[in-house]
Amino acid sequence: SVNVTVILGAHPNNLKSGNVYVFTHNHELRMKRVFISYGSNTVKLTSDNSDKNRYPDEFITNEQLNEINFIGRLELALIHP
Repeated sequence: SVNVTVILGAHPNNLKSGNVYVFTHNHELRMKRVFISYGSNTVKLTSDNSDKNRYPDEFITNEQLNEINFIGRLELALIHP
């Protein structure tokens, strides 16, 4: 079993593409890296986990992004074996 301590920054006023954010969506607490495609209407939510069969990339529209409640930006993650 692995324990992880997560340190969050303040609530993000402006999302920055490529950063990891903690958020709630559809009543689930989630943590994903957010990539904003400014030329299209697409946002990619991706896990840093290499098992893409279990944690596949997700694509949402900018409108769907407004349905997400962002809690904070990941500042530091400490893994405790």
